[in-house]
Amino acid sequence: MSDILDTRSPHYRAFLDTIEKEHPISLNELLEELKTESEFSSYKFNQTSVEVVGDWAERLGRIHRNAFLGHTTP
Repeated sequence: MSDILDTRSPHYRAFLDTIEKEHPISLNELLEELKTESEFSSYKFNQTSVEVVGDWAERLGRIHRNAFLGHTTP
């Protein structure tokens, strides 16, 4: 499922690319980075979209979240 999202969802791919490039990263830092990177694209990010895509990636085993520090890593 992660591979399908990776190839068909620009939000999911951008999310994973950013985490792989900038880890560990907090939710706020991730959101700002994604907003900057997608500034000239047709898709946008907000806090809800980052949390939803993050939930998918975590459930599919692509990322890990540190509950104590609030950081996300691949």
